[in-house]
Amino acid sequence: MSEQDNAKRLIELESRLSFQEDLLAAVNQSLVEQDKTLRELHMQLRHLNDKLKQSQDADPFSDPASERPPHY
Repeated sequence: MSEQDNAKRLIELESRLSFQEDLLAAVNQSLVEQDKTLRELHMQLRHLNDKLKQSQDADPFSDPASERPPHY
């Protein structure tokens, strides 16, 4: 291979490396955002679970599945 061919290959490899670095940064940013969203959803789920538990503790005989809908 000539020096010119080697230079072209080097430029192509550097270009690919740059593209992969950009892609990796984008994927990493997406992962960080998803992790933040997942943590927020987990906290909301805990809050709703606690709220449901408190409402069941307030009236242990109330079973929403056995109640009649309001239109009856």
